[in-house]
Amino acid sequence: MKKLLMLLSGILLLSGCANQQMPSYDYSALKEGKPKSILVVLPVNNSVDVKADTSVLARATYPLAELGYYIYPVSLMDEVFKQNGLTDGNAIRSANIKKIYDIFGADSILYINVDKYGTSYKVFDSVTEVELEGKLVDLKTGKTL
Repeated sequence: MKKLLMLLSGILLLSGCANQQMPSYDYSALKEGKPKSILVVLPVNNSVDVKADTSVLARATYPLAELGYYIYPVSLMDEVFKQNGLTDGNAIRSANIKKIYDIFGADSILYINVDKYGTSYKVFDSVTEVELEGKLVDLKTGKTL
């Protein structure tokens, strides 16, 4: 009886630690498109932090460059869009994809939404939350990769 109780409690303990099944993504369009260069544009800031969009933009390019993609310089992209009157992420998203391809010649463009960004302070603890959504679009075809 003791062994049965120990066995059941062990199974119950281990079943509480089971991982949830992560949703699988279809990467066939990304493999088919084979982008070599990515234009990372200014994110759309839906958070309460004023500097969330520029902070995310500054950190988003590094991991992509480490994976071997050519990332267009942020200062170049920012200056070109500002000179054409596109100063925020929403305005950049409304721009014609064909025109962006003609100007930069990039294979794809990365649109980012910043949903949560910041730190909430509690009595003995602080929690930093960053929640992003990304959309990679092929500039030649307009398809989402």
